[in-house]
Amino acid sequence: MSTSPTARSLASCRERGWHAQVVERWNPYAKKRHDLFGCIDMIALDDERCIGVQVTSGAHHAERRAKALNEPRLRAWLKTGCKFEVWSWSKTWSKTGERGKRKVWTLRREPIYVEMLVHA
Repeated sequence: MSTSPTARSLASCRERGWHAQVVERWNPYAKKRHDLFGCIDMIALDDERCIGVQVTSGAHHAERRAKALNEPRLRAWLKTGCKFEVWSWSKTWSKTGERGKRKVWTLRREPIYVEMLVHA
């Protein structure tokens, strides 16, 4: 059974010594997930500040980035001094393995800054 991108992200935070919590919730009536402020699945506390994270698979990275850039509430989040990043997970060739050998899960982290947002 495969591990979800969220579970991999929580494990990655623990390895870094960070505290992290999932803030996305499931609405059973609408049968839909709702992100905090429309784009945050998880909050992590690093050594400097709070990071809101949109977690996804590698194939959906660009789509989740666009979703975040178009979310007006993200501006308020960033203006408070909190960070925001899109984290995506995909399998890539091991750096030490030969082609055709073992693939490993690789994390791609993309920070989003207030200057990048679409809404004024």
